[in-house]
Amino acid sequence: MYYKVVIVFLFCLVYSVKASAQYVFLKNDTTPVILSNNYNLQHPWAGGANFVQFSEIDLNLDNINDLFMFDRSGRRISTFINNGSVGQVNYTYAPGYIYRFPPMENWALLRDYDGDGLNDIFTSNTGGISVYRNISTQVAGVKFVLVKPTISSQYTTSVLGLFVSPADIPVVDDIDGDGDLDIVTFSLLGSCMEYHQNLSIETYGVPDSLNKFKLTSDNWGKFRENTSNNGVALHDSCDTVRVDFPTGSDLLLPYMHAEDGFDEPLRHQGSTECTFDTDGDGDKDLFLGDISYTNLAFLTNGGTSQLADMSSIDINFPSYNVPVDIELFPAAFMADVNNDGKPDLLSAANASLNGENFKGIAYYQNNGNGTNHTFNFIKKDFLQGDMIDVGEYALPTLFDYNNDGLMDLIVGNYGYFESGATYKSGLALFKNTGTPTRPVFTLLTRDWCGLSAQNIYYMAPTFGDVDGDGKKDLISGDRTGNLWLFKNIATTTDTCVFSPVPNAFTGYDVGAYSAPQLYDLDKDGLIDLLVGEKNGNLNFFKNTGTTTNYQFSVVPQNSNLGLIDIIDQTVSNFGYSVPLFYDSAGVTHLIVGSERGNVFHYTNIDGNLSGAFTLEDSTFAGHTRLGMFAAPAAADLNADGWMDVLVGNSAGGIAYFNGVDPLNTSVTEASINTQSILLYPNPANDLLTVAFSNMQVKTNYQISIVDITGRAVFTGNYQGLPQVTIPLTTIANGLYTLIIKGNSSIVAKKLVVTKN
Repeated sequence: MYYKVVIVFLFCLVYSVKASAQYVFLKNDTTPVILSNNYNLQHPWAGGANFVQFSEIDLNLDNINDLFMFDRSGRRISTFINNGSVGQVNYTYAPGYIYRFPPMENWALLRDYDGDGLNDIFTSNTGGISVYRNISTQVAGVKFVLVKPTISSQYTTSVLGLFVSPADIPVVDDIDGDGDLDIVTFSLLGSCMEYHQNLSIETYGVPDSLNKFKLTSDNWGKFRENTSNNGVALHDSCDTVRVDFPTGSDLLLPYMHAEDGFDEPLRHQGSTECTFDTDGDGDKDLFLGDISYTNLAFLTNGGTSQLADMSSIDINFPSYNVPVDIELFPAAFMADVNNDGKPDLLSAANASLNGENFKGIAYYQNNGNGTNHTFNFIKKDFLQGDMIDVGEYALPTLFDYNNDGLMDLIVGNYGYFESGATYKSGLALFKNTGTPTRPVFTLLTRDWCGLSAQNIYYMAPTFGDVDGDGKKDLISGDRTGNLWLFKNIATTTDTCVFSPVPNAFTGYDVGAYSAPQLYDLDKDGLIDLLVGEKNGNLNFFKNTGTTTNYQFSVVPQNSNLGLIDIIDQTVSNFGYSVPLFYDSAGVTHLIVGSERGNVFHYTNIDGNLSGAFTLEDSTFAGHTRLGMFAAPAAADLNADGWMDVLVGNSAGGIAYFNGVDPLNTSVTEASINTQSILLYPNPANDLLTVAFSNMQVKTNYQISIVDITGRAVFTGNYQGLPQVTIPLTTIANGLYTLIIKGNSSIVAKKLVVTKN
């Protein structure tokens, strides 16, 4: 079955009589993907994982904690429903909840600060912490509201923003055991930890105030990180000196000890911190990761909850089992993933680059008891091993490599991380072993045709017959902006054997991160070369040769094709364009991926190659949570006449969307009878009633009203209500599509609004 997310896509990329209908995309998370050992991936289209952080949260409000995953490198959220029984790990990817979370960056920890049983969001802002309160209900579903843009704390005589380095992951935990959440983090310039005590309970008798933090210790745990390696000095005084700032505010800033031979502030580079009472003595012990190392240190608290004093250290935790060894900068997270009532340990790289991007999420099962927790290594690809994941950057294309009539999936990448901060780039081949109406992708190899030997980083593939021999050749981009040609020298047309053609593109250089596509843009019968690049523009290299002897112009005929603008300056001054031109009913369309993760749609292309293309949609119809560095591929994979779209991202994963016709009321999944859903009156005036007749309404469902441009003019979330009344006072006269999304279904109905 398809999952419950649906995206109204503004393409109008349709065939013949469908050319005037708007596009709807149904998020497909269940098309099978099989590994070569016949193992079916459980979350194939979850989008991969690079540098992730985990928290528990009850997403479907069934009183069972589910799993929240935040990827630092792509600012991407993934959500998983917990279906496991006691002692069992069983999660289902549930992207419908992703849009319920606010945008976040750097780090995110879900903790219940107000004691209502719902985990709230603590997340990074510029050098500090923001808090979103969880106000979810059974009717509204998962919902958050910003309650604290910046947490402040009392530093000696001044109240200042509580500083957390964007590179760090701080502690948000009840350190002193009084029922409210405290914050422990490294100081601005030092290698000692600050304890910001939450005085909400002491002041108000309740835990829900975020206004009463006080720096009560600038040496929590009485230890100091070494500034030149990953060592830790226990029972350290962490000498301090007061520094007066021009504003009159002052801070306690740690200074290097005289015996170190320095007389300047300690420079804090980056650390990850996680507290947990492993020995049941009522105080918090500490997991500690260092920015330049692969190990996870564990510090045992020999003090008390009121006065922490780290008494011993396991520098390669757990030394009694398989130590954590993750490149680079591991972080620790506690979550009961096997539902036995004991928090397990998850550890993942926290670096934003140059880190493990393929097998980088270690799962350690807690085999201890309430007073003696021990952790046993289970795997190093938790969740990640059940996704399509090609390391860093997924650049997919759909290509029938064996001429069996089924589109296969070829995925390029920047590379798989290898020790020594090197990468191995190549093409992964997922053969379509399904049928024309039901694709199934089976991984045959992660290094198709041994192309990793070419040492091309950022292998962005495109296929086309450039020499007229009936066999598709390969052109790839790379991170330096060059282009590579590989001729298909196979002796038959049902296979591919690629041979590099040296100097085929000598003199061609678009700057950096070239992303090519072969497509007959000017419709002269010859495939042209279109190339995206880091700067975000598109380059048009016209084919001036023949069908049997290609000749792409060395200098682009147009280096700013369509005058497209996909740059988001809140992210960077670059665009990283990845183009996909396609034909729909004789009309050329363009979708283009971007650095910020949006997929743009342009029209007005034919006969206008020197002019500005028309931007139809800049947000993938509101879908902006695919992950950064979006790379689209498209084809009709299920022979229904509607284009399906795959989108790669920076985490090495892919999202899958099936195109469906929203104006066809037979669009449905599972066994819902569309006749059991009644709209009245229709045409409607000021009020519309949606009634479910002879139909069991389960858990959450969403109703959206979408206009003819694909814009949602109303969205509401409900649970278990057999009848809903929707006000139409702000909705103009016109033809609309009413879309109902359930747990495993989508139903679309025509709606006419006519007001007096």
